[in-house]
Amino acid sequence: MSEARGNRGRVGKAALCAVLAACVVLAGCHKRVRIGADKANCMSNLRQIGIAWMEYLDTIGNHRFLPPDLKTLLDEGVVTEPRIFVCPSDDGVTVAGWYCSYDSIFEMTDTKLTDRMPSDLPIAWDKECFHGDGRCVLFKDGHVEFVREEDFPKVLDAAKKHVEEVEKKARDAEE
Repeated sequence: MSEARGNRGRVGKAALCAVLAACVVLAGCHKRVRIGADKANCMSNLRQIGIAWMEYLDTIGNHRFLPPDLKTLLDEGVVTEPRIFVCPSDDGVTVAGWYCSYDSIFEMTDTKLTDRMPSDLPIAWDKECFHGDGRCVLFKDGHVEFVREEDFPKVLDAAKKHVEEVEKKARDAEE
């Protein structure tokens, strides 16, 4: 009789180990799913920002000038929900009611940018590498891509190059 109890104890311990192992596996899966969902939400935020700057262009920018910064989209009422400016993977703190997880080409220059840009030009992107191995990037044509961190400097260089060209044209026009 005591042998039967001893076997049940062993089976119970084995079952407990199996349940614990399953919990560990599920926790890892849950984390991967959460990271994927946060990245998808971030990409959605950037798409909404892209739609907003196109609306700004049509309504406030006289079909020509882009906003001077992302906050202008909120200040001008083009965006009514400030939450789209925060990546779900960013745990930054809101200061004075405004926080933005994204950098943009608009903030790279004081020169007014127009809509005359290449369609593959990056417009806005994650300020930091919130998604582990890369960043979400909005392009002028409205598509959003996940760019691996090692490739991101090339994307940023394209934006910097365009801004330098715009600033040079503005200087040449003043002379």
